[in-house]
Amino acid sequence: MGERVLVTGIAGFIGFHTAQTLLEKGISVVGIDNLNDYYDPILKLARLKELGIEVKLEDANKKWYHNGGLSFYRGDISHKDDLNKLYNKKTFDSVIHLAAQAGV
Repeated sequence: MGERVLVTGIAGFIGFHTAQTLLEKGISVVGIDNLNDYYDPILKLARLKELGIEVKLEDANKKWYHNGGLSFYRGDISHKDDLNKLYNKKTFDSVIHLAAQAGV
């Protein structure tokens, strides 16, 4: 099956580059991000699109996206239900936790 890594905050600058590097090495990536508007959401969507995932902000009810070795879950790690849904659907060999709320 191969290695699968969870990257939290995948739409952020560091999360995006981390996911990109893992995918280039043939490692499957599952990313989670809540796409909040603390930073420009359009920039976050552009990063996801560069990874091969097309997300529309107005489609907030769609949670799962897939493209090859990349899966994206639109969710919030501070919500227990989102984490349960994520871990009930996927298993991971590693977690790279990069999600954060800036300015807290």
